[in-house]
Amino acid sequence: MKVGVLPDAHGNDIILKSWDELEKKGVKKIIQLGDWVDSHVEGNNWIQQKSLLQKVLKKKEESKIPVKLLLGNHDLSYATKYGADSNVSGHQFYVAADIQEFFDKHFDSFQAIEVVDNWIFSHAGVTQNWIDAPLGNYYGKDVFWKLEDVNKAFKTKQLKYFNHNSFDPYGNSEGESCTWIRPPSLIRFGIEGYNQCVGHTVLTEDSRGYWNLEGRVVNAKDWYDEKKFYKYQYKAEYEPKNLNCKYVFIDSPENNLYAIIDTVTNEVEITSVS
Repeated sequence: MKVGVLPDAHGNDIILKSWDELEKKGVKKIIQLGDWVDSHVEGNNWIQQKSLLQKVLKKKEESKIPVKLLLGNHDLSYATKYGADSNVSGHQFYVAADIQEFFDKHFDSFQAIEVVDNWIFSHAGVTQNWIDAPLGNYYGKDVFWKLEDVNKAFKTKQLKYFNHNSFDPYGNSEGESCTWIRPPSLIRFGIEGYNQCVGHTVLTEDSRGYWNLEGRVVNAKDWYDEKKFYKYQYKAEYEPKNLNCKYVFIDSPENNLYAIIDTVTNEVEITSVS
């Protein structure tokens, strides 16, 4: 299937232009990767973010193709009454009640992940470690989910499972949730047999170097052979089982990228709009 993927939005209307381009290019499904709210851009506040969300929900309802809208860590940070954690940068405490009310009202329009053929689409990425123990091993409460259990937990608002759940402040730990994990740990510990497309980690030329990524499309085997681990450079205790998997990272400072992924051939096209 030819799938169009929209990145983190953070109130930026440019994703609507990307959406229009994807429809013109004949994709069969559109997926947005979450993080609708919060921004470090001056003047981009809840008023603008809410306006975009309202346009998107209307556009989704009128769409002639399936549209899947995901939630990210910034969105879930406002659902504290369901066990989510509000500890994210740029959190809008002064309008938190209004944001929570909005997501409560429209919660059924969103989901945590989308799986198409052998591709997983999520805000940050899904590791086998998190599937096995979604609260983190240090809690001593192994759950051993199947992949389909992710959306089941989300739909029943068991949002504690989607929190930042490791001691690494940036989320670069193999047991992090699908809304928090960073690229090096995702590539090393992703689920065997599945390619993945994510947002969450804003990539610039400088930050790609920080995360040891040469580009936005990463083949696990190439990355592993070059030992492009996290900057502390440690040796893996075992060879990953996901070496044939591909990882696509489309978050950017301008929120102006989109991807077209053929889930049969695994071909990836990333385009920027202005």
